[in-house]
Amino acid sequence: MYSRLVQQFRKLQRLPNLKHQANVTSFMKKSYATLQANNFKHCPASLMSMRKSFYIPVKYNASQIAAPETKERNNFGNITLEQCLGRLEAFHQLNGFVTNEQLLPLIESLSSATTAHLTAEQGSFLLNICGCETLSLNPEERMDNFQQIWHYLQKQQLIRKDHYKIKLRALKYNRMPLTNYQEQLQEFKEVGGVSKELFSDLLAVAGANGNVKQSTELLNEMRNSELALTESDFNSLMWAYGRSGDIQGCQTVLQSMQAAGVYQSSETHSTSIAINMENNMEERAKILLKQFQGQFKSLDILKMLRSIIWSPQISLEFIKLLVKEFGEDYLRGFEVPLGLRYICIELLHHKKLEFLSAVIDTLPQPNFPENHDRDTFGSFLFHAMFRQKCSVTEIIDIALQLEDSEKNTRALYIAAELALRRNPPMVLPIFDMLIKRNHSLRPHYFWPLMMYNFRRYNEAGIIRTLSVMQNYGVECDQPTLKQYVLPKLSLTLENPEVALKKFEKAGLKTSLILTPIISHLLTQHKWLDVAPLVDKYTTKIDMNELIGPLCGVAVHVRATKKFHQFGKLLASLTAKKGESKQDFIGQMLIELLYSQPRFSSDLYSCYKLVHEIQKVGLGISPAAADTIKALLTENLTEDSKTERFPLVTQKLREISRKTLSLISDGSQMSSFIKHPRNMTLNEMECHLVELEAKGMNARGVLRRMLQLCVRDNRLERALEIKRKCDNLKVHSSPGMLASIMEMHVKLKDLNSAQEYLRKLQEEYPGFLIDEHKFIDYAALLVQNNQLESAKELLENRSKYNRIIGGDYVLKNVWNLLTSVAHQAALSKDLPPERNLSREFHVFLQKLGYCRIHNTTLGPLVRERLLRGDLPAAVKEFKQLAQQYKYTPLQFELLSLLVRLGNADSTLQTQYKCSNELAQQLLGEVTEIITEVHGIVNMNSGLLLAFAESGTDAQLRRLLINPEFRINEELLIRNCEYLGQEGAVQTLTRLARGARGLNRIIDEHNIYKMLLNNFVKSNDYSAALKLYECLETDDELKISQDFVRTLVNLLRTNNIEMPSSLALKAQVI
Repeated sequence: MYSRLVQQFRKLQRLPNLKHQANVTSFMKKSYATLQANNFKHCPASLMSMRKSFYIPVKYNASQIAAPETKERNNFGNITLEQCLGRLEAFHQLNGFVTNEQLLPLIESLSSATTAHLTAEQGSFLLNICGCETLSLNPEERMDNFQQIWHYLQKQQLIRKDHYKIKLRALKYNRMPLTNYQEQLQEFKEVGGVSKELFSDLLAVAGANGNVKQSTELLNEMRNSELALTESDFNSLMWAYGRSGDIQGCQTVLQSMQAAGVYQSSETHSTSIAINMENNMEERAKILLKQFQGQFKSLDILKMLRSIIWSPQISLEFIKLLVKEFGEDYLRGFEVPLGLRYICIELLHHKKLEFLSAVIDTLPQPNFPENHDRDTFGSFLFHAMFRQKCSVTEIIDIALQLEDSEKNTRALYIAAELALRRNPPMVLPIFDMLIKRNHSLRPHYFWPLMMYNFRRYNEAGIIRTLSVMQNYGVECDQPTLKQYVLPKLSLTLENPEVALKKFEKAGLKTSLILTPIISHLLTQHKWLDVAPLVDKYTTKIDMNELIGPLCGVAVHVRATKKFHQFGKLLASLTAKKGESKQDFIGQMLIELLYSQPRFSSDLYSCYKLVHEIQKVGLGISPAAADTIKALLTENLTEDSKTERFPLVTQKLREISRKTLSLISDGSQMSSFIKHPRNMTLNEMECHLVELEAKGMNARGVLRRMLQLCVRDNRLERALEIKRKCDNLKVHSSPGMLASIMEMHVKLKDLNSAQEYLRKLQEEYPGFLIDEHKFIDYAALLVQNNQLESAKELLENRSKYNRIIGGDYVLKNVWNLLTSVAHQAALSKDLPPERNLSREFHVFLQKLGYCRIHNTTLGPLVRERLLRGDLPAAVKEFKQLAQQYKYTPLQFELLSLLVRLGNADSTLQTQYKCSNELAQQLLGEVTEIITEVHGIVNMNSGLLLAFAESGTDAQLRRLLINPEFRINEELLIRNCEYLGQEGAVQTLTRLARGARGLNRIIDEHNIYKMLLNNFVKSNDYSAALKLYECLETDDELKISQDFVRTLVNLLRTNNIEMPSSLALKAQVI
């Protein structure tokens, strides 16, 4: 709940840059316990007296303090299940974990929901959350929440096999016992599971709980089921002995692993170290850590760090050694990695703050991207510490540690921000430390404290807060006065003179407070009290701040007919104005007539107002007089002009003063033209023609059009627009320069692309080019035989900026790797055993530009094919399939081997491959595809390969074979893809081969699919070629649906129809 308030408030404003528009009151709805004065530390002596006078001694017991919070937490009645789930998912996505404040409303909603229900997938998500990702709870509380979700899913009959896996994972994570595992196996069988699938997980639960007896029983069950023990199973057995205190038993397990020939990886080594840690054998753990230094994965290190929670004694030095085992890639970034955050929060909730401090202290300096907030590192700690109700001293110590190590130079500000949200008085010791360390404080830091004190002490609390601000040397600014001070002092401002004295006593100068008080009184229609107040002080008044409120008063004056008093008020205010030559009265009249049409149509009121202005000796500028006449003319009828209008114009001439000048007018009406950023490319083309015809400024439109044309690959038009921009000397924004660079990359003009990249980096060093543009530029470098330059470019970007990668740049990475493959094929001195594409793929994967994907693995096989080494290509294909379970370039490889097997002499010469070798390689490829995807899916791919490269007889034999089973859904998807790629010949051969067979492949459906693709791309010539091809087949009867679609396409493009088509369509 509290963290959500903090997140919402952070979206509005960061602490050092809070805007005065933020409504702090909405975030401070509850009263929090006052922090007693004796809890404050680091307080300068000069502030101690202020501290004592600030707090009123109030005593609370624990139930009084907690009561408002409990009431708030239990008030879930009006929140729907969908809302609760949405809030929980949003919080989890933002933080990586949840708290009880998000979880309890959802559990409450589940018990009361009548119509809305969870899905099985949502159930899996909630079970994971409850079991392992509510870090602020103890294991018993986690499992209690877990059981409530579990019972709900059972009641709704939503339990699936994977839910049992999640349950066992939660029991293992929380070290909770499983009393009757046979019951779990029986329930698992009832949902379609097999006992063998669950034994390893059950053994892990028994091991985590230190239950040797249960572990032994499970081992017997696994032996009876003839299950081979894996490394993880041995590790679970080690945990069972280790957590039961039997270290000798752990050694026996390790010896058994060696005897069984099971490889001991870093998982086993880390388990041994963690067991020694938990059994108070730090020296033995150090020896093992040193022995296997540098071999541990991140998960192994996190496992060892989590064991600190249950270690009776552990040294800070050993903790630092563990943290140093993390790889550079894992710790690179601008925040503590999520897994390590989990550990830190758990350490905090187990009262092991010194160990948490050691972990944070050992982490390296964060790597902040350009133009990124530098206050994120370690901020999660402050949220957790406030949830855990840590003392303000502990919070300050962590903040100082982060600041002194320069990991987060704004840590104290973050702590102050959270204190202001949760318990505002708690912020004062943090402010003391900020002052002590020569940090600056700003007025808006005190807004939440001001609202808190107002709720506690009413108007006296506001005055006290102003005194606190002055003691900290913070001057109260105008936004603070207008929004947080004066609106709360309704009783104090009943007597403005007394109010001014109170403000002076609190340290505010009259010159600062007088104008805001006058503005507030005018806004509250207490304007009759203003003139006496102004006359008593010699302070200058800022009339610019009073024009708007005076217009509001003038409307009230029109209704009450108090023009005489209003004139005196204007005279008093004008006598104290700072600028003697500026026409504030004229500006006020213009604003009044412009914003109040009723006033401008009431000539009597206008005349009376101008007359009173003349009586008190005030004047207006000639420019203001002319503007007022124009405004009056617009709102008057011809009849009304003849009555009082001449009198008003006469008065305006009489009060005109040439010595006065009108201040700048900001009330001009603007035209509502659609902004170019919201226009389509066609709309901007029309807008550009209009602007050029009128001789108006078209620079912004040209800049936007250039970016859109490059994005849509309209490169010729983009070049034309660029030439126009050069002729008009349009200022090049960073986005425009990036688009020009991308345009030259797409045009394969390396020199120009390099020039604009250099220009962009020199003029806008902080601008971050999109990843896909950067990768395409690297591909162009590779195509120009600059492989090392491309690698250096990509590596430098990853050093200074966070790489996103993923599916967003999948196509660009594929293009880059394909370029590498082509360059490798052209390289004469490249050893046969090297695969340049594979090396480059590993390089990109390490930097984060890509992940393992079927698309990005394709160029690794293609390089071998381009180099003419077919056996090596098949070997590469098999290796990738076995390693990653992907089959890249499957269709191309199968098609090539089928063609070689049919004695294609050209290809046999190119690849130096005989018929027999091709048949052998085809058998190997189909075998490995079958292992990965299954025989049915393999047959579907093989069928398309024969349609592409085989003979009609071969294709027909496959289709008529009843034992040749295919994945019909997969085949249809592949046919649709080939149709979009324009593989007309392949699909027509497949259709002819399936003619007359009762298989899923319908001949006419394939022809219709091809035609629909031509219709989408408006390719009528390709559609006509398809029709002519089908027309020559005497055995085929073209469907009327096909004919109608083709006729409509030709008519849309005004193309003459062939006579045979016209006859079929019955249009002749």
